[in-house]
Amino acid sequence: MTQAGPIPVPPGFNVEWGDPQDERMFWMQGRMHLPNALTPLDATMVQASFAVGASQQIEQMSMPITGLRTAVQDGYAYLGPTPFMARRRRPRLVSRR
Repeated sequence: MTQAGPIPVPPGFNVEWGDPQDERMFWMQGRMHLPNALTPLDATMVQASFAVGASQQIEQMSMPITGLRTAVQDGYAYLGPTPFMARRRRPRLVSRR
């Protein structure tokens, strides 16, 4: 049986985390909205605006996450959904009879 844990980083794939807690998050490449490499200026603007806008929409849509973090590694954008840390009551989107 395999024990769950962090995926080992391959040689030559150095990742620098701005926040040490980011290393433990689930990250996925943002291929849908940001499929191409970003310039340094784009990366600076996208990280702030995309995370804020997406997090506001996530809240309005009552999605099962609390927000969306962004990170840029080697010019590509990665998205990290922020899971709930405590249950909170959300409005029902569909009424039950």
